Amino acid sequence: MFVTAFLFYNFVIILSVERFMSVFFEEKRTPLAVFVGAYLLRYVLTGLLFLLLNVNPVTLIISFSTLFIIALNYESKMSWRFVATVCGVFYFSVIDFFVFNSPEIFTFMFMGFLAYFVSLLIGKFKNVCVMFFSLHDTAAGAQEEKIKFALQAQEKEYYFSQCRLMQESVEHIKSIRHDMKLHLSTAKDFAEKNQPQAAAEYLNFLLGDIKKSETYSETGNIAVDSIINFKLNSAAIDDLELRLLIPRHVNIEVADIITILGNLLDNALEAASKTAKKKLKLDIEYSRGNFFIQIENSFDGKIKFANENFLTTKIGNNHGYGLKNIRRSLEKYNGHMEISHEKNIFSVTAMLYVNELS
Repeated sequence: MFVTAFLFYNFVIILSVERFMSVFFEEKRTPLAVFVGAYLLRYVLTGLLFLLLNVNPVTLIISFSTLFIIALNYESKMSWRFVATVCGVFYFSVIDFFVFNSPEIFTFMFMGFLAYFVSLLIGKFKNVCVMFFSLHDTAAGAQEEKIKFALQAQEKEYYFSQCRLMQESVEHIKSIRHDMKLHLSTAKDFAEKNQPQAAAEYLNFLLGDIKKSETYSETGNIAVDSIINFKLNSAAIDDLELRLLIPRHVNIEVADIITILGNLLDNALEAASKTAKKKLKLDIEYSRGNFFIQIENSFDGKIKFANENFLTTKIGNNHGYGLKNIRRSLEKYNGHMEISHEKNIFSVTAMLYVNELS
């Protein structure tokens, strides 16, 4: 009677294992005979172990091995099979603990049905988890769409600014050309009347008027030109050096160009604005699938670190997020970024590896 009760208990436990595994896996990947054989192997080994040896350390080894063999019969990643096995060993070891320490018929019946009931309950809980993760995925998707929309809005702002700048430049050139004789005649009069100071002031006025609508970047790459012209037109830089060698079209998403170049320029301009002599050097070059960006700027020498890594030159609660976004975009192109500083010059170098357009 004792053996019969245990064999029945062990059978119910096998049913509980099958229900438990359904929480982690959806479909089996092996033939039915192999699938049933894996469960039968656990039934036989755990039964013999209990009836003949009843040794707890060996029980854990057998339990882990047989559960892992069962997990191999389902479609899943190896890491997830391991997780299911470990959870199963922990769960069924608790059941076996009470059975091994109180090997009576009533214990067999009670713990067997309890194990099966709890397995069914966990299966019901699985549906709640699936629903939770579905809602999480939906929320994550909505957040991703929100970020995408924000980038598109920023892109439109850059492009609109570029179009406005180009139109202003054309109109300004027409205006200067129309009044060129008058301007030259006025400067000549100052010179003939021996008024060099007045002539210099008048010429500085003309140069300043021209600089108001200055176009800094004319590479033909609309995204790069738009960002650079937009950022620099609203900046006050004393010492500006630009080297831009890029084609009209580069195989990089506009959103990533905005994220990388826009954030780097924002950081550099903000840091430079805090110095007496505001200096900025921008070097962008594209060659054979290598997209190179280097920005050097003056800064006040104040740098914030976290875990021995550079974090930001900014002060506030949102520090470091720009760099995280830059690194996230760089990873899409197997790129990398290096940050360094010497005296009062801060330098950031970014490299992207992109497929050349055919």
